[in-house]
Amino acid sequence: MAAPYIANAQASVIRIGHQQDMTGFLSFYGFAFDKGARGAIERINAQGGIAGRKLEYILEDTESDVANGIRKFRKLVESDKSDFVLGATHSGTNLATNPIAKELKTIVFPQGEASATTDSKGNRYVFRIRAHSAIQGRAAVTYAVQNLGKKWTFIVTDYAYGHSFYDELAPMVKAAGGTVVEKIAVPVQSQDMMPFLARVSRDTDVVFSVFTSSDGVRFLRQGHEIGLSKRVARLGPWGMIDGMSMKGIEAAVENAYFLSHGPRWLDQVPTESRGFIAEARKIMGIGDDGAVLGVSDRIMATSYYLAPWHAIHLLKHAIEKSNWESKQDNPKLIQAMEGFSGKVSLDFPMSDFVTRGEDHQSFQTLWIEQAKSGKLNVVASVNKDQLLYPPKIDVRKESF
Repeated sequence: MAAPYIANAQASVIRIGHQQDMTGFLSFYGFAFDKGARGAIERINAQGGIAGRKLEYILEDTESDVANGIRKFRKLVESDKSDFVLGATHSGTNLATNPIAKELKTIVFPQGEASATTDSKGNRYVFRIRAHSAIQGRAAVTYAVQNLGKKWTFIVTDYAYGHSFYDELAPMVKAAGGTVVEKIAVPVQSQDMMPFLARVSRDTDVVFSVFTSSDGVRFLRQGHEIGLSKRVARLGPWGMIDGMSMKGIEAAVENAYFLSHGPRWLDQVPTESRGFIAEARKIMGIGDDGAVLGVSDRIMATSYYLAPWHAIHLLKHAIEKSNWESKQDNPKLIQAMEGFSGKVSLDFPMSDFVTRGEDHQSFQTLWIEQAKSGKLNVVASVNKDQLLYPPKIDVRKESF
């Protein structure tokens, strides 16, 4: 169990709590989110803070466990007096935390990808920077049905993250003129995926796979061993490969496609944002190839690390605009973030973006990358306007 980390404590600080999966099966992504949060806070504090107030960072480890994540959120708010909380990677923890954030009137930025977090289970205290499964689905289906094939099999991790992708993407595939052959659910951390891979019908053009960290590598390796990579196009979200070294899996991953929130290799980043990404990486100690400098064989999960950076800078802009001083001012701060749009910059290096007022979901450019000779190359981009869809809720109707 990782111990709590507290930095820059002083009387008039703004406290940023982080409820994150630093150990357990999602720790791979927790590392990236923590790195991004620390980098943003370092930069802002070096500039004098927000409205003259330094930031204090309080990190709590959920251990990739929902029940523990709930306890840690309450600790961050009730004991540590966090003003704002960056949420966990675990979608189950996000969904369980949302109503508590409303109860405690604390703004939270969940960092998982289940769509429900900012639609049916959202509320006025919940803001999400990262693209959820339905947004990723729009990007994936638009590209893949046209370029990879129309007959899809889904093979997904058997918890909220995987099921959310299937629930959102399957109707999109059908609407785009494709067909869904089968859904195959695989228990988390299954060492032997062969029984599940054997179920992939030969009447399949595209296998859309949803796994995290080591499960994703096992899927790619074992699928390659039985020749799956030769007979179908493989496509998946960034969690499949992001942060994973390509060394030793080059053959297994060759020609596979992945959605991306941010290209790993700096030379694949668009020219308009490349300088900003380079500067942010310099602050965080990340190389042009995505390697974490000073840490042997560690690759940054580049679809993850900038979400807390973006969230903290969004808070900075909104706090200064609304003259927020304490949680009593949260209503006007929330209103300042509803509908907020920003241009690509060092504050928001991913791309131009908008945070929609109705559901507090942000939209920015996504990419599709393909593995070639041990490198991920951008083959397509989908801008935020192509990813917008009608909101399912309007949290602005809620009282504070």
